[in-house]
Amino acid sequence: MTKMIKKIAAVGAAVMMMASISAMGASATNNPYTYGSNPVVHGYARVYSGSRYTTYASTSTSTNMTVGAHVTQYYYNSSGTYTSYGTGDSDSGAGAAAAASVITPSGGKYSNSTHSHSRNGTTFASYSLSK
Repeated sequence: MTKMIKKIAAVGAAVMMMASISAMGASATNNPYTYGSNPVVHGYARVYSGSRYTTYASTSTSTNMTVGAHVTQYYYNSSGTYTSYGTGDSDSGAGAAAAASVITPSGGKYSNSTHSHSRNGTTFASYSLSK
């Protein structure tokens, strides 16, 4: 039950973040995608502030399986060094949902991101997004 509450909180936070970004007038979404019916995958890169971006990926299912989502964001840090940061999430069972998001650090300049989605431990969809 705690795991489900954490998932709901994570998805809720992502929705609130998207609403806040839209309210600030930053509505440019680059290369959004939605794919499949079971599991369903979704992702995007969106302007957060100036040269900073939010990158997001999710995978969800209505049947009993394990799903995963992973995002790696590539950017130039405030010193001008090209670097990356990644995060991921997984969930299992009927109605499983996994979501991952990264925001370019303050002072950083977004370059591109890679998103991968897995089903039962195997990557079945992968996307590369750029500005």
